[in-house]
Amino acid sequence: SQPGNKGGGVWMARDVLSNRTQTPEWWHIGALADGEVPATMAFSHDGDALFVGTSAGRVYRFSNLTNARTEDSADVDINFLVNPPAPSDHIIDTRVIFNQGGRAITGITVDTEDPDRLIITLGNYGASNHVYYTEQARSANLNTFGFTLKEGNLPGVPVYDAVFNYNDASGGEVIIGTDLGVFSTSDITANTVVWTQDNNGFANVPVFDLLQTRTIRYDLVSNTDFEGAIYAATHGRGIFKTGTTADYVSIDEAPVAEQKVADQTVLELYPNPAQDQINLGLNLENRSDVKINVRDLSGKMVKAISLNGLAADTEEISLSVGNLKNGTYIVTLINGNDVKTGKLIVKH
Repeated sequence: SQPGNKGGGVWMARDVLSNRTQTPEWWHIGALADGEVPATMAFSHDGDALFVGTSAGRVYRFSNLTNARTEDSADVDINFLVNPPAPSDHIIDTRVIFNQGGRAITGITVDTEDPDRLIITLGNYGASNHVYYTEQARSANLNTFGFTLKEGNLPGVPVYDAVFNYNDASGGEVIIGTDLGVFSTSDITANTVVWTQDNNGFANVPVFDLLQTRTIRYDLVSNTDFEGAIYAATHGRGIFKTGTTADYVSIDEAPVAEQKVADQTVLELYPNPAQDQINLGLNLENRSDVKINVRDLSGKMVKAISLNGLAADTEEISLSVGNLKNGTYIVTLINGNDVKTGKLIVKH
């Protein structure tokens, strides 16, 4: 069938940020129904799928994006101005995976640790279905019946956004932003989900956006940054930050000149490659509290250790790596404002 709504829908361009000297080429990757407009979007962690929630209560999935690298392979209509639009040999798969007609799709969240887990949040008062969950996000046949309602004991108000807490070892903790602030559950997979209001630090105000940080450039952060901190954007009360759902603290907007970036040097690691244990060079001048973080190349934290009250003149410490899989890791040692980073190879 011919693409609908002419130039409306979803457009994609590559290299917009990495190549600023050239005019980006935009491709029309998805046409929606007439009068239907995108309301919220989320990519899968690998960038291969884009989920789009619309004003008509539908969620579309556009997949195979990683292979769509030309106009012919990405654009659903080479020329949308002609009638009917001129189709192309596009390879992007388009599917409506969720439909709640007449409802507002407010948020879509994909688990960064498991691309098959996805949460859809909905607005509107007077309804009793605001949170839906699936473990089949990549299924070729996914539709509304593949989602499970996770309303639980929520008070029946709009829900605007959600976060899978990747710091939770069980994988079950989810935080949501609602019209009455932040709620969380320790197990989104439970048959009957129990939600707890976590508004310590701010009033019962609408929370429209939630974002959990994940460090990519360690040279651009300080030791005061909490890995996996959650930011909550509210209506009229500003933005709050937390390291846990127990306490939210308002963010002060310090002048750029006052912001400090930690000094970073190369961390001495040996033996490297390592099998069971490595030594980390310290050379402490004062009694210190030290943190060690180990991440794989995707940025996932695989080991975190805090050592408090290390004596001055400590030259090195040992770290067990016997439980790590073969591969390359980034080891970060934090001592006050001193941050050292090294690359570790584990080979059993």
